[in-house]
Amino acid sequence: MSPIALEIPAPLKPVAAAAELPTPPRTPAPATSAQFHMAAPSPIAAASTGLTFTLADGREVMDAMSGGAAVACLGAYNPDIVDVMTRQAATLPYTYHQVLGNSASEDLARFLVDRSGGAFAAAAFLNSGSEAIEATLKLVRQYWVERGMPERKYIIARFPSYHGNTLGALGVSAVTNARS
Repeated sequence: MSPIALEIPAPLKPVAAAAELPTPPRTPAPATSAQFHMAAPSPIAAASTGLTFTLADGREVMDAMSGGAAVACLGAYNPDIVDVMTRQAATLPYTYHQVLGNSASEDLARFLVDRSGGAFAAAAFLNSGSEAIEATLKLVRQYWVERGMPERKYIIARFPSYHGNTLGALGVSAVTNARS
């Protein structure tokens, strides 16, 4: 890899604390949704705290799903998490992992590896559960090919099951309408 030249930008202005951010306008639930993945219009959430969502019409509902597939079990609003995310976004919101590293991902990887009891030598961070399933499918396939057993190519899934929106993830999900 050849060296890269980087222009260092001026320091960013601090981001306002969550309490200082403007309140978004209240949008009523639409008669139809412009979002592709919505089968039917959903109530519009305007704010959240802990396990409570405040809807655009002022009603409050409790989050009993933790993000749908239970992948975001952090609560709807956790001030500590918002603070860490705000500081990170103001400092370094993104680096492409094949070109630059960053201390936040290195620290998290080390935290996970150190606590794995020797099960992991490294951590991989992906952008979604769907992408993680795709990576796992490739890893499992490569494992069996390299072990000299390429015939081991079947994935067993429960019914119903959902593993993501990518082609590979849908292919190992038991969502009938997505497979046809």
